[in-house]
Amino acid sequence: MTPRRAVQHADRSQVRRLARFTCSALLVAGALVVWTVRTPYRSGEAVVSAWVADHVLAAPVFAYRPEALVFVGRPVRLGFQVTPECSSVIITISFLLGSAVLASFASRFRLRRILTALALAGLLAMVVNLLRVVLIVLASSAWGRGIGFGLSHEYVGSTLTVFGTAAALLVYFGLLARDRTRVGAA
Repeated sequence: MTPRRAVQHADRSQVRRLARFTCSALLVAGALVVWTVRTPYRSGEAVVSAWVADHVLAAPVFAYRPEALVFVGRPVRLGFQVTPECSSVIITISFLLGSAVLASFASRFRLRRILTALALAGLLAMVVNLLRVVLIVLASSAWGRGIGFGLSHEYVGSTLTVFGTAAALLVYFGLLARDRTRVGAA
């Protein structure tokens, strides 16, 4: 390798490291932003869940955005609060932080592949959680708070969360495993 090529290679390598560090910092910042806006995030989940459930149920379903509440019926028969534990916010933050670590320390994976895996796995986790909340609303509306809510929230909802998170992780690591390139490019 000529001295000129060696300098160009070193320059490219430094640019790649800077790009990976910058991306990692942005992902950590994204996790902090999601944590900071966790209440509006939960409210958004409540609104979308209410909208979907409203189109499935005969009774009206609506959300009270500031408190992340979902109501069924007018007058209200049932009310649900989407708590931080019932939200996909923690899973989203986990994926953001895990991707930041990979972007910083796992040069085997291309940044584009990490970001694609993050986007698809995060979207899957959010959709599964949305379906879980809608299922809880529908079951509670059909069978009441005792049986409907108890079964759908504690058993079916928990199972959906576990399998949904596992599916999101499979998508995430599956996409990363398909990246066979020894990284040179970001």
